[in-house]
Amino acid sequence: MKFEPIVEFLEHEFPGVLVAGKTLFINQMPATATEGFLLKESFTGTEIDPDIPLLRRGKFQLAGRGKDGPALKKMMEEISTTLTMQNVDLTGIQVKMMRPLY
Repeated sequence: MKFEPIVEFLEHEFPGVLVAGKTLFINQMPATATEGFLLKESFTGTEIDPDIPLLRRGKFQLAGRGKDGPALKKMMEEISTTLTMQNVDLTGIQVKMMRPLY
C-alpha cells in the first residue's frame, strides 16, 4: 500500500501536529518516539482485483502512542474522521472509499 500520499494528506490536515518521521510513521515507529501515530499495513497484504487493473483493496491499522490517554484517544478519533473519504484524489492515488472499522 502506498502510504506516502496519505501521510502527505494528514500533514496538510494537521499542520505542525503530524509530521512524517517525527510524529507520523509508516509501518514502524521507533522505540525512541514517546508520542506519535503509526500507519501499519495489514499482515495479509493488499488484495489485487484480477478484473480491474490498478484496483487495490487494502487494509491498514492506525496506532497511537502518547502520555495523555484521553488526548491520544481524541486525536485518534480526529485522524479516523479525517481519513473517512470517498472519491478523493491524492498525490499518486485515487481513493474510492476509505473508512474506519472499529
